[in-house]
Amino acid sequence: MNGEPWILLDTETIGFTAPVFVVELAAQRIRGWTPDGKPFRKLVNQNADIPAEVSCVHG
Repeated sequence: MNGEPWILLDTETIGFTAPVFVVELAAQRIRGWTPDGKPFRKLVNQNADIPAEVSCVHG
């Protein structure tokens, strides 16, 4: 990576089969292997129930 900037992106979803809903987005700009700036985190309200087994996995 040699100091080149890149973005680490993570999503959290509910469901393993359709429909699958994104409930959280997170990102961090990275320069080389070092975080560069504040991380981004956004919860997404899809107005969908979150199954208990999904809550157990993600907390």
